[in-house]
Amino acid sequence: MLSANLIIKNGSYDNDDAICNAIHYITHNNNCFLYCYGIWPPTEESAVEQFGKIPNSFPGIPCPQQLQHFWITFETKLLSEDVAMFLDHLATSIGFYYPICYAIHEDQSHLHAHFVVSTVSYFPPFLFLQIPLGEPVLTIW
Repeated sequence: MLSANLIIKNGSYDNDDAICNAIHYITHNNNCFLYCYGIWPPTEESAVEQFGKIPNSFPGIPCPQQLQHFWITFETKLLSEDVAMFLDHLATSIGFYYPICYAIHEDQSHLHAHFVVSTVSYFPPFLFLQIPLGEPVLTIW
C-alpha cells in the first residue's frame, strides 16, 4: 500500500490574477501536462478563462475566494498506474460539480500532484467550496 499526504494551501486567492498565477504555478509555466475536468479545451489559457467566467455569470454571489489549491504527495518518485487512476478518479469526482485542473510533478524527491478547483460550481444551488481551517468544506448558498 502506498502512503499519501493531503496538503491544503491556506491562501485567500481573491486577487485578480489568483487563477492565472495558480494554474501557471501547477504547470511550471506550461512545462507539466494539465489535466482538466469541466474545462474545454484542456489548456492553461482555457482553464484561466473558464475559472473566471463562472463567478462572473452569477452576479452577487458572495464568494471572493476564486479557487482552492491543494496537493497530494506520495512516498514514491515514480508515477504508477494506480496513483494515476486515483488522481484521475479524485479529479473526476470533484469535476462533476466544480471546474478542476491538476498537474503531476515528478521533478522532486517525491511524486506529488497539485489541484486547482474553482470555488463556484457550475450547477445551482451554487455550491461554494471552502476549505479554510475551522470552516465547512462545502457551503450551499
